[in-house]
Amino acid sequence: MRVVAAATQTVTSTLDLGEVLRLLAQQTKDLLRVEAATIGLLEGDRLIIKEAVGGTPDQIRGTALPLGQGVAGWVA
Repeated sequence: MRVVAAATQTVTSTLDLGEVLRLLAQQTKDLLRVEAATIGLLEGDRLIIKEAVGGTPDQIRGTALPLGQGVAGWVA
């Protein structure tokens, strides 16, 4: 329940979508204890990586994945 409360607080803390996505990606990374996390949003027939934390985020942000390609594209 604490995780849901933290996510809710993050989403309502700012009107800046980029900041919300960054905070949620960081919280997800910390919660799952992984090295990196990304958040992608659907735009037409592609999944666009809008935020990334850990690893090489600047190289990952903006990546477009066609639906059905790769794990993330398949799940989307």
